[in-house]
Amino acid sequence: MYETAQTLAAPFTVRLHARPGSTVLLRRKLGRWLESYGVAEAEVFDVLLASSEAFANAVEHPLRPAAAVIDVEAELAAGVLRLTVRDYGDWRNERDREEGGE
Repeated sequence: MYETAQTLAAPFTVRLHARPGSTVLLRRKLGRWLESYGVAEAEVFDVLLASSEAFANAVEHPLRPAAAVIDVEAELAAGVLRLTVRDYGDWRNERDREEGGE
């Protein structure tokens, strides 16, 4: 749970290019948004780490993306953070993932 001065924060939304270098922009924008609502530094770090990993997975794993973008959305209400990282590609089947396939 995250304590905020307000019970409902304005939603966070960003669309980024699906490439590893976009992670820096995600961390910067999301970090500012979290800090603007009073989220503690240690909690901001944890959220940025988790969101960076989710973003990296969305860049690396989809096949045949319908769009070369990734959408990140966050909501912060009553001390609860909900973060969504959405890509637009097909996913590898389980066997290919286990074998390290493409």
